[in-house]
Amino acid sequence: MKNILKLIRVNQWSKNILIFFPLLFGLGDLNQIFDLLFGFFLFSIIASSIYIFNDLIDKDEDKKHPLKSERPIASGSISVSNAYILLGLFLSSSLVTSYLFLPTEGFYIILAYLGLNSIYSLSLKKFLILDLVLLSNFYLLRIVFGSTFFETEISGWLLIFTNFFFLALVSLKRLGELRALSNNAAGIKSYIRDDEIFFIIVSIGSAMCSVIFYALYLSNILDGLGNISLILLTIPILMVSYLRIILILVRKNNALDPLSFVLKDIPTLVYVASFLAIFYLGINL
Repeated sequence: MKNILKLIRVNQWSKNILIFFPLLFGLGDLNQIFDLLFGFFLFSIIASSIYIFNDLIDKDEDKKHPLKSERPIASGSISVSNAYILLGLFLSSSLVTSYLFLPTEGFYIILAYLGLNSIYSLSLKKFLILDLVLLSNFYLLRIVFGSTFFETEISGWLLIFTNFFFLALVSLKRLGELRALSNNAAGIKSYIRDDEIFFIIVSIGSAMCSVIFYALYLSNILDGLGNISLILLTIPILMVSYLRIILILVRKNNALDPLSFVLKDIPTLVYVASFLAIFYLGINL
């Protein structure tokens, strides 16, 4: 059971909390929380299917990797045949359930997520830059999926803001992966160790772009609000939290997963809680 849980990356399900993101920005109400929990579980099963598929595709390369060689398929803890059985069970059950019980738009997003991830695993992850853009959009699809449970359409500015935010995190993740390689390794995917500065620049630039688009999003919703000065406080909170995350992860000389770090780092969680509280008060008071 331990190897199965490791194979399906239960620890990565925390990323699917992004499905609740539209609720935090006032697109729905708490009466729909159980619908979102159902969507969270289904999307997690779909994501686990992708993890299994990716490990099957990369099993030979993973055996040579200093960290990924410990994955269940690469290490031989789970046989290839058993992994295919699990993949079939996860895919069939989640797709049938999604078709029967999810909103139509949500089911289409599930299909898009599966299709893009499959193509990414087979070929697109080898293309410079494109892999970063695709990975950031996989996070974005989680947010769009969550919005399908509500009647209110999510703002385009908000989507662009989150896209740049996740591009920054993905760049930091690649940076960590490069630094985790042994001195004998040339690089990861299509990148080399000398690309570290590139990922630092992209992460900082993307973070600042996300702040700008968040400000543009606020400019569209400020009309009619009585607490404009209050909600504008979220901009410096966002900027400080971004730069702090980037500084810490750039200093770390290991393969930290940025999103996992964000979800575990207490000061960052305090920034997030402050941001959400001020945003909520600014919108509702």
